Amino acid sequence: MNGAFSKTARPITGARLRFTRHDVLEASYSYSPNHFSLQVAGQSVYSAYNRVDLISFNYVRYLWVKTSLQPFVTGGLGVNRFSGPSDASAVVSGYVNADNGWQFAWNFGGGADLVLQRHFALRLELRDYITGQPTVITGTGHNITGTSHNVVPSAGIVFRFK
Repeated sequence: MNGAFSKTARPITGARLRFTRHDVLEASYSYSPNHFSLQVAGQSVYSAYNRVDLISFNYVRYLWVKTSLQPFVTGGLGVNRFSGPSDASAVVSGYVNADNGWQFAWNFGGGADLVLQRHFALRLELRDYITGQPTVITGTGHNITGTSHNVVPSAGIVFRFK
């Protein structure tokens, strides 16, 4: 049995609250229109999930802040959920559930803000989101489980209110 997740862009939104010049707490949410498919040996490809929701809470540490280039490292905890239509072929065939429920997730990464003006910056970062992948029910009494690494490069615009 083979399984695959699609590669696609995702919108993400978040907020950071600075406690010191270097120490920040972050909350974020992302939605991914991700398509999960699987193929049982000798059979056609089955479709399953079509979205992934991810909520995370992170500690962010800026390494230096007195220049226009401000690198940071981050790590945090959260939850994610794979879900899709109840009439997807893999759901109807009994290989997966339409929704795997909220699962524990964690992430780590780093990046940099390029401050262009006092209230405006560009952000580049790379994170690895780690979580359990959805359980696939094989029908032979064995369930396939595992860990999913979702390495996410991202670029975005930062608005600062201070």
